[in-house]
Amino acid sequence: MARDGATTELIAATQAGVIRPLIFVELFFDIGTTRICSDVKTWSWGGNDYLGVGDLGGIDSIEEGSELQSSSISMSLSGIPNTYVSEALGQEYQNRLAKVYKGFLDENYQLIADPVLEFEGEIDEMNLEEGKTATIMLTATNELSKWETPKIRRLTNADQQARFPGDKGLEFVNKIAEKVISWGQI
Repeated sequence: MARDGATTELIAATQAGVIRPLIFVELFFDIGTTRICSDVKTWSWGGNDYLGVGDLGGIDSIEEGSELQSSSISMSLSGIPNTYVSEALGQEYQNRLAKVYKGFLDENYQLIADPVLEFEGEIDEMNLEEGKTATIMLTATNELSKWETPKIRRLTNADQQARFPGDKGLEFVNKIAEKVISWGQI
């Protein structure tokens, strides 16, 4: 069974004798989007340029299963000059979108079709290790991890106004809660 978005060209490439995978990563921050790829050179795809980080970048394997469950992925980028550390530390990173795409190159090192989205989630953690250069490690989790987090919502007008200002759907909820109703009496 084909993965969503996988073209016949891509499926044929994965079954060929020589496979040249190429990973594209997009990290969406408030000040802009960071786009990197696993090659040593910069690639243009989908109207965007992806900076090649080669051996300086690393990514855990993406696990899939037949059961519906949350998953996470860890990525690292090393060799960052210390002058950029303060910029990385100043980023608002939690709950920002992270996407990982997998593509393949043909024997002429040309991109085969469009890469397939392998993982989409939100950045959960960002750790920084400093030495002569710095290493940034990100952990992102997919949407299913939110199922484990309880949603605390109240069926009150105040809660409704906080979420949808001006909505009058729960305006009389407090009066209904205090209302005494006698069933079966005339």
